[in-house]
Amino acid sequence: LPLADWITQFAGDNIRLQIAIAHVGFNLVTTLLLLPLSGVLEKLAYLLVRGEDKPLEPMRLKYFDSRLLSTPPVAVEQLFKEVMRMADIVMTNYHFAMDYFFSPKSMDPSEFDNREEVIDFLNEEITRELIEVKGLQLSTGDVHLTGSLFHVVNDLERVGDHAENILEYGEFGGDAPPFSDSALTELRDMGDRVLKIIDESIDYFLHRHPDKELSGAILAQEEEIDDLVVELRNHHVERLGKMECTPAVGMLYVDILTDLERVSDHATNIMYAAYDNDGA
Repeated sequence: LPLADWITQFAGDNIRLQIAIAHVGFNLVTTLLLLPLSGVLEKLAYLLVRGEDKPLEPMRLKYFDSRLLSTPPVAVEQLFKEVMRMADIVMTNYHFAMDYFFSPKSMDPSEFDNREEVIDFLNEEITRELIEVKGLQLSTGDVHLTGSLFHVVNDLERVGDHAENILEYGEFGGDAPPFSDSALTELRDMGDRVLKIIDESIDYFLHRHPDKELSGAILAQEEEIDDLVVELRNHHVERLGKMECTPAVGMLYVDILTDLERVSDHATNIMYAAYDNDGA
Protein backbone atom coordinates (compact mmCIF):
# COMPACT_ATOMS: atom_id res chain seq x y z
CA LEU A 1 0.00 0.00 0.00
CA PRO A 2 1.24 3.55 -0.77
CA LEU A 3 1.12 4.52 2.92
CA ALA A 4 3.84 7.13 2.59
CA ASP A 5 1.96 8.87 -0.22
CA TRP A 6 -1.30 8.87 1.75
CA ILE A 7 0.39 10.37 4.82
CA THR A 8 2.09 13.03 2.66
CA GLN A 9 -1.28 14.00 1.17
CA PHE A 10 -2.66 14.63 4.67
CA ALA A 11 0.39 16.19 6.31
CA GLY A 12 2.26 17.80 3.41
CA ASP A 13 5.92 18.46 4.19
CA ASN A 14 5.32 18.73 7.96
CA ILE A 15 7.54 15.90 9.27
CA ARG A 16 6.15 16.06 12.83
CA LEU A 17 2.59 15.76 11.57
CA GLN A 18 3.59 12.87 9.31
CA ILE A 19 5.05 10.99 12.29
CA ALA A 20 1.94 11.71 14.38
CA ILE A 21 -0.42 10.46 11.66
CA ALA A 22 1.69 7.32 11.11
CA HIS A 23 1.70 6.62 14.85
CA VAL A 24 -2.08 7.08 15.25
CA GLY A 25 -2.74 5.00 12.15
CA PHE A 26 -0.57 2.16 13.43
CA ASN A 27 -2.39 2.10 16.78
CA LEU A 28 -5.84 2.14 15.13
CA VAL A 29 -5.01 -0.70 12.74
CA THR A 30 -3.45 -2.78 15.54
CA THR A 31 -6.51 -2.26 17.76
CA LEU A 32 -8.92 -3.22 14.98
CA LEU A 33 -6.94 -6.39 14.27
CA LEU A 34 -6.61 -7.47 17.93
CA LEU A 35 -10.10 -6.52 19.14
CA PRO A 36 -11.81 -9.65 17.74
CA LEU A 37 -9.12 -11.74 19.44
CA SER A 38 -9.55 -10.16 22.90
CA GLY A 39 -11.17 -13.30 24.35
CA VAL A 40 -8.35 -15.50 23.10
CA LEU A 41 -5.72 -13.07 24.44
CA GLU A 42 -7.43 -13.03 27.85
CA LYS A 43 -7.39 -16.84 28.07
CA LEU A 44 -3.76 -16.88 26.99
CA ALA A 45 -2.87 -14.39 29.72
CA TYR A 46 -4.58 -16.59 32.36
CA LEU A 47 -2.58 -19.58 31.14
CA LEU A 48 0.73 -17.73 31.23
CA VAL A 49 0.18 -15.91 34.56
CA ARG A 50 -1.35 -18.19 37.19
CA GLY A 51 -3.25 -17.05 40.25
CA GLU A 52 -5.39 -14.04 41.05
CA ASP A 53 -4.43 -10.44 41.55
CA LYS A 54 -4.76 -9.64 45.24
CA PRO A 55 -5.93 -6.10 46.01
CA LEU A 56 -3.46 -4.17 48.11
CA GLU A 57 -4.49 -1.77 50.84
CA PRO A 58 -3.80 1.78 49.56
CA MET A 59 -1.00 3.70 51.30
CA ARG A 60 -3.04 6.84 51.87
CA LEU A 61 -5.78 8.37 53.99
CA LYS A 62 -9.12 7.43 52.48
CA TYR A 63 -11.50 9.65 54.44
CA PHE A 64 -9.44 12.63 55.57
CA ASP A 65 -8.13 15.53 53.53
CA SER A 66 -6.17 18.48 54.93
CA ARG A 67 -8.77 20.84 53.44
CA LEU A 68 -11.17 19.55 56.09
CA LEU A 69 -9.17 21.44 58.72
CA SER A 70 -11.27 24.48 57.82
CA THR A 71 -14.28 22.66 59.34
CA PRO A 72 -12.99 21.13 62.60
CA PRO A 73 -16.08 18.99 63.46
CA VAL A 74 -15.94 17.31 60.04
CA ALA A 75 -12.18 16.85 60.32
CA VAL A 76 -12.54 15.07 63.67
CA GLU A 77 -15.29 12.82 62.32
CA GLN A 78 -13.25 11.84 59.27
CA LEU A 79 -10.20 11.08 61.38
CA PHE A 80 -12.41 8.85 63.52
CA LYS A 81 -13.28 6.94 60.32
CA GLU A 82 -9.58 6.60 59.51
CA VAL A 83 -8.97 5.10 62.95
CA MET A 84 -11.81 2.61 62.40
CA ARG A 85 -10.28 1.72 59.04
CA MET A 86 -6.97 1.16 60.79
CA ALA A 87 -8.73 -1.07 63.33
CA ASP A 88 -10.19 -3.22 60.52
CA ILE A 89 -6.74 -3.68 58.98
CA VAL A 90 -5.21 -4.58 62.34
CA MET A 91 -7.94 -7.17 62.98
CA THR A 92 -7.40 -8.65 59.52
CA ASN A 93 -3.70 -9.03 60.26
CA TYR A 94 -4.37 -10.61 63.65
CA HIS A 95 -6.67 -13.17 62.01
CA PHE A 96 -4.07 -13.83 59.33
CA ALA A 97 -1.21 -14.23 61.81
CA MET A 98 -3.13 -16.75 63.94
CA ASP A 99 -4.26 -18.74 60.89
CA TYR A 100 -0.72 -18.67 59.52
CA PHE A 101 0.70 -19.92 62.80
CA PHE A 102 -1.63 -22.92 63.07
CA SER A 103 -1.99 -23.81 59.39
CA PRO A 104 0.45 -25.30 56.86
CA LYS A 105 2.44 -22.46 55.36
CA SER A 106 0.60 -22.31 52.05
CA MET A 107 -0.51 -18.76 52.88
CA ASP A 108 1.31 -15.87 51.22
CA PRO A 109 2.55 -13.42 53.90
CA SER A 110 3.04 -10.64 51.33
CA GLU A 111 -0.56 -9.50 51.94
CA PHE A 112 0.20 -9.29 55.64
CA ASP A 113 3.36 -7.28 54.96
CA ASN A 114 1.43 -4.80 52.82
CA ARG A 115 -1.17 -4.28 55.55
CA GLU A 116 1.53 -3.92 58.21
CA GLU A 117 3.15 -1.14 56.17
CA VAL A 118 -0.24 0.57 55.86
CA ILE A 119 -0.78 0.27 59.62
CA ASP A 120 2.55 2.01 60.29
CA PHE A 121 1.69 4.65 57.68
CA LEU A 122 -1.74 5.31 59.21
CA ASN A 123 -0.24 5.52 62.68
CA GLU A 124 2.09 8.33 61.58
CA GLU A 125 -0.38 10.17 59.33
CA ILE A 126 -3.37 10.03 61.67
CA THR A 127 -1.22 11.14 64.62
CA ARG A 128 0.17 14.04 62.59
CA GLU A 129 -3.32 15.17 61.54
CA LEU A 130 -4.65 14.79 65.09
CA ILE A 131 -1.95 17.19 66.26
CA GLU A 132 -3.14 19.69 63.62
CA VAL A 133 -6.77 19.25 64.65
CA LYS A 134 -5.91 19.59 68.34
CA GLY A 135 -4.89 23.22 67.73
CA LEU A 136 -8.29 24.16 66.25
CA GLN A 137 -11.39 25.50 67.92
CA LEU A 138 -13.16 22.30 69.01
CA SER A 139 -16.24 21.53 71.03
CA THR A 140 -15.79 19.77 74.37
CA GLY A 141 -16.92 16.49 72.84
CA ASP A 142 -14.46 16.75 69.96
CA VAL A 143 -11.64 17.61 72.36
CA HIS A 144 -12.30 14.38 74.29
CA LEU A 145 -12.66 12.34 71.08
CA THR A 146 -9.44 13.71 69.61
CA GLY A 147 -7.55 12.92 72.80
CA SER A 148 -8.87 9.35 72.90
CA LEU A 149 -8.01 8.79 69.23
CA PHE A 150 -4.35 9.47 70.04
CA HIS A 151 -4.38 6.54 72.48
CA VAL A 152 -6.39 4.20 70.25
CA VAL A 153 -4.09 4.73 67.25
CA ASN A 154 -1.07 3.88 69.39
CA ASP A 155 -2.71 0.76 70.85
CA LEU A 156 -3.81 -0.44 67.42
CA GLU A 157 -0.28 -0.03 66.07
CA ARG A 158 1.07 -2.10 68.96
CA VAL A 159 -1.51 -4.84 68.32
CA GLY A 160 -0.28 -4.89 64.72
CA ASP A 161 3.30 -5.34 65.96
CA HIS A 162 2.30 -8.29 68.15
CA ALA A 163 0.48 -9.85 65.20
CA GLU A 164 3.71 -9.51 63.23
CA ASN A 165 5.57 -11.32 66.01
CA ILE A 166 3.06 -14.19 65.89
CA LEU A 167 3.50 -14.44 62.13
CA GLU A 168 7.26 -14.73 62.60
CA TYR A 169 6.74 -17.49 65.18
CA GLY A 170 4.76 -19.35 62.55
CA GLU A 171 7.66 -19.08 60.12
CA PHE A 172 9.91 -20.59 62.80
CA GLY A 173 7.71 -23.69 62.98
CA GLY A 174 7.95 -24.59 59.29
CA ASP A 175 5.00 -26.53 57.89
CA ALA A 176 3.49 -27.24 61.32
CA PRO A 177 3.84 -25.68 64.82
CA PRO A 178 6.47 -27.59 66.87
CA PHE A 179 4.19 -28.07 69.89
CA SER A 180 2.40 -30.94 71.57
CA ASP A 181 -1.34 -31.34 71.03
CA SER A 182 -2.08 -29.99 74.51
CA ALA A 183 0.06 -26.90 73.93
CA LEU A 184 -1.62 -26.24 70.58
CA THR A 185 -5.06 -26.55 72.17
CA GLU A 186 -4.06 -24.06 74.86
CA LEU A 187 -2.75 -21.57 72.31
CA ARG A 188 -5.87 -21.88 70.13
CA ASP A 189 -8.08 -21.19 73.14
CA MET A 190 -5.96 -18.22 74.17
CA GLY A 191 -5.94 -16.84 70.63
CA ASP A 192 -9.75 -17.07 70.45
CA ARG A 193 -10.14 -15.34 73.81
CA VAL A 194 -7.84 -12.51 72.75
CA LEU A 195 -9.69 -12.18 69.44
CA LYS A 196 -12.97 -11.82 71.32
CA ILE A 197 -11.72 -9.12 73.68
CA ILE A 198 -10.03 -7.02 70.99
CA ASP A 199 -13.08 -7.29 68.76
CA GLU A 200 -15.46 -6.26 71.56
CA SER A 201 -13.18 -3.43 72.70
CA ILE A 202 -12.99 -1.93 69.20
CA ASP A 203 -16.75 -2.24 68.80
CA TYR A 204 -17.17 -0.67 72.24
CA PHE A 205 -15.08 2.34 71.24
CA LEU A 206 -16.84 2.57 67.88
CA HIS A 207 -20.13 3.29 69.63
CA ARG A 208 -18.36 5.96 71.75
CA HIS A 209 -20.76 5.96 74.70
CA PRO A 210 -19.58 3.94 77.73
CA ASP A 211 -21.74 1.02 78.83
CA LYS A 212 -20.74 -0.03 82.35
CA GLU A 213 -22.14 -3.52 81.93
CA LEU A 214 -20.20 -4.16 78.72
CA SER A 215 -17.03 -2.53 80.02
CA GLY A 216 -17.28 -4.73 83.11
CA ALA A 217 -17.54 -7.80 80.89
CA ILE A 218 -14.44 -6.72 78.95
CA LEU A 219 -12.47 -6.16 82.15
CA ALA A 220 -13.56 -9.57 83.42
CA GLN A 221 -12.30 -11.16 80.21
CA GLU A 222 -8.97 -9.38 80.59
CA GLU A 223 -8.60 -10.70 84.16
CA GLU A 224 -9.46 -14.22 82.99
CA ILE A 225 -6.79 -13.98 80.31
CA ASP A 226 -4.20 -12.82 82.84
CA ASP A 227 -5.06 -15.75 85.13
CA LEU A 228 -5.00 -18.15 82.19
CA VAL A 229 -1.53 -16.98 81.16
CA VAL A 230 -0.22 -17.88 84.61
CA GLU A 231 -1.94 -21.28 84.42
CA LEU A 232 -0.58 -22.02 80.95
CA ARG A 233 2.95 -21.06 81.96
CA ASN A 234 2.67 -23.58 84.82
CA HIS A 235 1.54 -26.21 82.31
CA HIS A 236 4.55 -25.32 80.21
CA VAL A 237 6.92 -25.84 83.16
CA GLU A 238 5.34 -29.26 83.75
CA ARG A 239 5.92 -30.24 80.11
CA LEU A 240 9.52 -29.13 80.34
CA GLY A 241 9.96 -31.20 83.48
CA LYS A 242 8.59 -34.27 81.68
CA MET A 243 10.87 -33.60 78.68
CA GLU A 244 7.82 -33.27 76.43
CA CYS A 245 9.32 -30.25 74.67
CA THR A 246 12.74 -28.72 74.13
CA PRO A 247 13.87 -25.49 75.83
CA ALA A 248 13.90 -23.67 72.44
CA VAL A 249 10.31 -24.66 71.69
CA GLY A 250 9.39 -23.81 75.28
CA MET A 251 10.72 -20.28 74.87
CA LEU A 252 8.68 -19.89 71.69
CA TYR A 253 5.56 -20.94 73.59
CA VAL A 254 6.21 -18.35 76.30
CA ASP A 255 6.85 -15.65 73.70
CA ILE A 256 3.50 -16.30 72.02
CA LEU A 257 1.69 -16.21 75.35
CA THR A 258 3.36 -12.88 76.12
CA ASP A 259 2.29 -11.37 72.79
CA LEU A 260 -1.29 -12.55 73.23
CA GLU A 261 -1.41 -11.17 76.76
CA ARG A 262 -0.12 -7.79 75.52
CA VAL A 263 -2.80 -7.70 72.80
CA SER A 264 -5.39 -8.23 75.55
CA ASP A 265 -3.89 -5.31 77.50
CA HIS A 266 -4.06 -3.01 74.47
CA ALA A 267 -7.67 -4.09 73.91
CA THR A 268 -8.50 -2.96 77.44
CA ASN A 269 -6.77 0.36 76.77
CA ILE A 270 -9.00 0.88 73.74
CA MET A 271 -12.05 0.25 75.90
CA TYR A 272 -10.82 2.81 78.43
CA ALA A 273 -10.37 5.33 75.61
CA ALA A 274 -14.15 5.35 75.21
CA TYR A 275 -14.39 6.79 78.72
CA ASP A 276 -11.86 9.49 77.82
CA ASN A 277 -14.00 10.26 74.79
CA ASP A 278 -17.04 10.69 77.03
CA GLY A 279 -15.13 13.03 79.31
CA ALA A 280 -15.28 10.65 82.27
